Amino acid sequence: MVYIHYKLGLKSSRQPQSIYQGAIKIGEIERTYKNSFIYWLDTIALKGNWFISYAIRDTEGNTVINAKDTSTLLSRQFNIHYQDAGLINHRISLKHQREINLSYTIYNFTFKGETYCIKKEKFKPANLLWNDIVIAEWNIAIFNRTVKLQIFEKLLDEPLLVLVLFHSAFGNQR
Repeated sequence: MVYIHYKLGLKSSRQPQSIYQGAIKIGEIERTYKNSFIYWLDTIALKGNWFISYAIRDTEGNTVINAKDTSTLLSRQFNIHYQDAGLINHRISLKHQREINLSYTIYNFTFKGETYCIKKEKFKPANLLWNDIVIAEWNIAIFNRTVKLQIFEKLLDEPLLVLVLFHSAFGNQR
């Protein structure tokens, strides 16, 4: 089992947040913008949830994952670009699945031919599912804004990839 934790920054903050696996720093997550006008528009006029992009860097400062919000008014979606250890680029489209039941939220994506689902029920941790098996759990401690991620099964290559999937879906909700 892999245990990862980090602090959520404020919605308007562009300061990198360190990501730890136990006591060892494994990377940083940083909110990015195209330019200062978009930053101003997102943080002041729109309250910080419309032009979301994240860069995940490893301990050497190399960007390994980029996540960009490509949502429209009717659908929520993130495009995630990931470069694995073999320097192969992958593109993941994380899409919100509309449900009539309002007690939970579901996102679906396909990676290396396998279909995964991220499901979050109200007041419970979010779960990453593969064939209805929970392979990871993501939870926010509200009082100190600390995120805790536990990966139970090593089906996905990189813990940072699992983290950015959860963070994109639930880190800064509209």
